[in-house]
Amino acid sequence: MSVVKRLCHVCMEREATTNEHVPPRSTGNRGESALYDASPSGAGYRRTTLQDGFWRPSLCTACNTVRCNAHVAAYAALVEAISTSRTAEGWATVSVTLEPRRVIRQILTMFLAASSREPPFAWAPLRKSRWWRRSVLG
Repeated sequence: MSVVKRLCHVCMEREATTNEHVPPRSTGNRGESALYDASPSGAGYRRTTLQDGFWRPSLCTACNTVRCNAHVAAYAALVEAISTSRTAEGWATVSVTLEPRRVIRQILTMFLAASSREPPFAWAPLRKSRWWRRSVLG
């Protein structure tokens, strides 16, 4: 039986060798979490406990550490601004310097990274789309 190499969910060119946290660790995705995968037969779910937040082995090193780092920082800044805006009376007005293109790219990256690990991919039509990958890669 041959081993199937997983391709990076973003560039679809290199092997997926890194774990992408969804959402990023810098936004609080740490500690124990549970992952529920539907069984192939549709008869229930398989539960996996993850010790370092929710993550998927889905990105190559270049996409995870080089191409997408700026997207993570912009997304984390938005999450931080929103999470610190709560007051005793309710929600306050948020003022943040927003980088919409990078925030959107991080959200698209999270969708791609969290999609199914094995074929058939849940987001296969989008993953095959040149527009989708170009939007994330810039």
